[in-house]
Amino acid sequence: MVLHILNTDGASQMKKILKKLRKRMSLFCFIFFKLIFEYDKLPKFIMKNISQAYMIKLHYKNDKKINAEKKEVLDFIDKFGLRQYPYPFDLLRNQTHVEVFHDNEKNLPYVLHDKKRLYMPLELDDSEIRSIYSCLAFSEQHPKSPHCYLANNFTVNETDTVVDIGACEGIFALSVIDMVKNVILIECDPRWQDPLKATFEPYKSKVEIISKFAGNITNKNMIKLDDLLMRGGGYFIKMDVEGHELQVLSGGEQILSSANKSLKLAVAAYHRSSDEKRIGMLLKKHKFSINHSYGYMIPLGKNLFTGESFFSPPYLKRGVIYAEKKLD
Repeated sequence: MVLHILNTDGASQMKKILKKLRKRMSLFCFIFFKLIFEYDKLPKFIMKNISQAYMIKLHYKNDKKINAEKKEVLDFIDKFGLRQYPYPFDLLRNQTHVEVFHDNEKNLPYVLHDKKRLYMPLELDDSEIRSIYSCLAFSEQHPKSPHCYLANNFTVNETDTVVDIGACEGIFALSVIDMVKNVILIECDPRWQDPLKATFEPYKSKVEIISKFAGNITNKNMIKLDDLLMRGGGYFIKMDVEGHELQVLSGGEQILSSANKSLKLAVAAYHRSSDEKRIGMLLKKHKFSINHSYGYMIPLGKNLFTGESFFSPPYLKRGVIYAEKKLD
């Protein structure tokens, strides 16, 4: 394997890895990979993919307490290489044809999701839209995905107000729109404002779109949950905000502590290495029962706002924390 790290100490880290590799492979293979590193003969994305897979295998090599779910992921990497969703369903996502339509009146492209129009930004071409939607529908929100916001025993009901924090294109809210009482969409990215309005226009009587960040204060650019939601509960809160989930939760302390109705949260826990533990501790403090999505994902992307890489030890991360407070 070869390590290609695009940062200031990449070369020194590469030398350390090459020393370890020399002990584990034939001289021919070692020279081959060393030449790849020195002369950069492979595309960078291939080199980076190979290097990341090796880093994961090395990290777990001597882990005597590895569980069956992690072993399943490591075996998948051995067979199929590195993928953000390291499960067989992800191998099939590009085999489903996605047709892209264009709404001339709204001047926006869209795809059909559950026979409903899901609009996309005008600047995306058809190929990009197909790729985005395939990932969302057939991988990220596949029922067996570690990134899925719902589970067999964890779902929405007809009395819920769904609060979609980090709504992006709105696919989650669109998937449950006919099953719930109301929907509140919170999305700060200007690119998604027109597509969201177009997608939810048929449901505007039960949908509110808030074009702000969610956080721990309220001002002209940000809103905190305690200033947005009524005390008492009756909410299903989905939260995926580029690693700022703890900040958003800290702005909802009163909501979390004062619930006198059912309150559920599906919170992304994969952006930072400590997220699963810290988010879980905060919610347990407010008397929530905690569970998580099945399996592990390998975050390979970067923070949309800071550029921070999500690929960091322990590499295999729980995707979503499910939290529920059941009250009579």
